[in-house]
Amino acid sequence: LNRCSTDVHVSDVLDGTNLSSCQDTLRDSIAAGEAWKAVYESTKSAVDRKAGNDASRRWDFREASLFAQIDAFVQRCKDLMEV
Repeated sequence: LNRCSTDVHVSDVLDGTNLSSCQDTLRDSIAAGEAWKAVYESTKSAVDRKAGNDASRRWDFREASLFAQIDAFVQRCKDLMEV
């Protein structure tokens, strides 16, 4: 989030300044957000398998809350890629 916010300025995207660099950063940011979510899901599955029937050891997080910011950020990056 921080890297993308620092490297990509909406005005640059809109006027075409450093467009290639902006697109690379947006692609990297999208990939990082999607990878973070995939790693979380993989880790959650592994933890839940290891916990077995012990509900106290299972991951029971509100995923909508966990991913709200990153999902919104990834969507904004995708929207900027379409501009």
